[in-house]
Amino acid sequence: MEQWRYDWVLIQPTSGHEDLLAIEQGVREQYRGRFKLVGFHVDDWDADLSPWYAPAVFGKNDFRGGAGETLHRLEESVAGVYKAEAQHLCIGGYSMAGLFALFAAMWCWDFDAVCAVSPSVWFPGWKEFADSHPVHVERAYISLGDREHRLRNPLVQQVHDCVQHQYDLFPCSKRLDWNEGTHFNDPVGRMVKGYLWTMSGMPL
Repeated sequence: MEQWRYDWVLIQPTSGHEDLLAIEQGVREQYRGRFKLVGFHVDDWDADLSPWYAPAVFGKNDFRGGAGETLHRLEESVAGVYKAEAQHLCIGGYSMAGLFALFAAMWCWDFDAVCAVSPSVWFPGWKEFADSHPVHVERAYISLGDREHRLRNPLVQQVHDCVQHQYDLFPCSKRLDWNEGTHFNDPVGRMVKGYLWTMSGMPL
C-alpha cells in the first residue's frame, strides 16, 4: 500500500499579500486529515495570472497573458514536488488567482480539485474559452459575493452570470456558494470554506 505524506496539498498563487497562514489555520481547525497549504509566488498578478492579453480594466496596466508560462513553472516546481508526496492536489485562488486556478484545471491533469473563490471569470473571452475547455478534476468549487456585480465597469457587472455559466459547465462533483458582500468581503473565511468542501468528498 502506497504511503502518502499528505492526504491533500492545496496550492495557491500568492503575491505576498494573501494571509495564507490564516487560511491554513482556519482549515486546520476543521479538517482532521494530513494537509499542507503551499503558496506559489507570482510577481505581477495581472501579468502572470491572465490567460491572454486584454486591455486594462482597473488602473493602467494591461493584462499580459502570462498564465501559460506561470502554469508551466508551477508544474515543474511545486506541483511536481508534491505530486509524489500527496494523495490529492487542489489548485485554488481568489480573484485573478481564482481565474488562474480554473485555467490550470483545464490545461493540467495534475490536480484532483479546483477551488475558485470570486474568480475573475468576467475576463474578456473567458466565457467562450470555458465552453470548449472543461476542467480535468473530480471536484470543483466556485463562490461569489452577492454584491460583486455592483461596479460601474460593464465587464465586471456580468460576473454573476459568468460564475453561473462556469458552474453549469463543470462536468464533475461541484458546488456553487453565493456569499454576502462585495469582492473584498472575508477572503480568508471564503477560501477556508472552499478548501474544506473540496477535501470533504474524496476517498483517502
